[in-house]
Formats: sequence, C-alpha cells, structure tokens
Amino acid sequence: MAPPKHVPAFVGPTSTVIPVVNHWSDTSMLTPHEPIRDDLARMERLLQAPFFDGTQPWKVAAFFKWYNRWFYPNVHHHHDVEETIFFPLIKARCDVIPERMSADHEGLIHMLDDIKGMELRFQPLTKGGSPPSMAERRNLAEELRQKVAHMAAELREHLEEEERFFTPVIREKFTKEEHQQIIDKIIKAGGLSGNAKMAPWIVHSMYKWAGKDYVEKEFRASMPAPIRFILDHFWYPKYLKKCVAGLDVLELVADPKTSAGKSMKRISSVEP
Repeated sequence: MAPPKHVPAFVGPTSTVIPVVNHWSDTSMLTPHEPIRDDLARMERLLQAPFFDGTQPWKVAAFFKWYNRWFYPNVHHHHDVEETIFFPLIKARCDVIPERMSADHEGLIHMLDDIKGMELRFQPLTKGGSPPSMAERRNLAEELRQKVAHMAAELREHLEEEERFFTPVIREKFTKEEHQQIIDKIIKAGGLSGNAKMAPWIVHSMYKWAGKDYVEKEFRASMPAPIRFILDHFWYPKYLKKCVAGLDVLELVADPKTSAGKSMKRISSVEP
C-alpha cells in the first residue's frame, strides 16, 4: 500500500532533550511528544493577533471545536496511557519513577480543563441573553492566550523532563522487541476509536521529526495491512480535514462556510 502523497517535510525533532535521533530508544518518547509540541506551537501562533481577537464568533467556535475534539482528548489519552500502561511497565524494570511525573499530570489536566471551560464565557450568560461586548471578547481572547501560553510552557517542561528520565531507562533496560511489546499494548488499549485519532496525529508529526523513510520502514511497515489501509484512506484524510485544517481556518479573513469566505483569503502571516 502506497503512503499518502502529500505529507509534511522533514525538519527534525523540536525536543531540546533529543534534538537528533541516534538510537531507536530516542523515538520512544518523541513519538507521542512531538505531535503535542506541534499542536502547542500551532495553537499559540494562531491565537495571536491578527488571526484571533475573540470578536469573530465563528473563529471562537472553530478554535474550541478543534481543542475539544482533537487536542484535549489526544493529550488526555496520552497521559492516561502513561499512568495505566507505560509507567507500570517501566517501573517494573527501574523500581522508582519520580513522583512528579504523575503529579504533573494532575496539574496539567487542570490547566487543560480550565482552557476548555473558557468556551462558555464567550457565550451569553443566559439563554437569549446578550453576548459579551467586543471589548469583553478581546479581554477574553487575551486571557485565553495567557492560559494557553502558561499551559504550553508547563507541558513542554513536563515532556522534556520525561524525555530526560525515560529515554536512558528504555535504552538500558529494554530491548527494541520488548519496547515494541509495550507499544502493542498501548495500541490495543486504544481500540479502533482511540487509534482513529491517535494514529494519524502521530504519523503526521512523525513525517516532520523522523522523515518519510522512517515512517515507511519503521512505523507503517509494522502495521497490519487492514489498519494501514484504514489509516491511509480514512483516518489520515479525516485528520487533515478536521484537525489540521480545523485549526488553520483561524488564518482566514472570513468564515469559509459563508459567501464572503469562499475565496479562502488568508490573513498576512506573523512570526510565531
């Protein structure tokens, strides 16, 4: 089965802990962490002016639709997998995992929930009531940016702390085959519905940090043919349409669902 034709170009890892892949164990934490960092960067960039100021209801709706349906559940799922599968299996080999690893998850989930809860504040307080004023919407947008920036900083620090601790443990305590058994458990636990979101998210980012050859030879090649078919023809196209394009609409001048937005005119880009 041929891979998707249009995939992101290779740029290398964004991790400051593992800037280059030199050993198979380097990929263990990069695989779930790089898509998170990708989304954090996109989210922070597209919540800045001139893309987002809170005054266009369709952009507010688009952001929270992306956040609630893609970013939030994917990060939540990643943390759940670590707590229920990954951490226990690693602890069986290294005896002790720093308590902060799990404690950080609680704080991060609280931050994620706090951002999720902001959606209601952009809406009228009561049914049929007046929506927030333009000034109030701009203030809410700034508050949202600050909350996202704080969460992103804390989450990036947490990811890098995990990479510093777990990568050498995996290299020293596990063979490549034993590590693959952990991955298989995680994939099995996700089921079709979980993997429908996680697999394309991981693959899309993997093209960037590991390159097309790695994706084809090490990742896609290990997939059962039916799953690879579903990924290529259903999951990945849906991911591009709903997740990637779903957030990228913040770059547009007008709602693409309206006549004014049919031209798909984009706002001039700004530095992230």
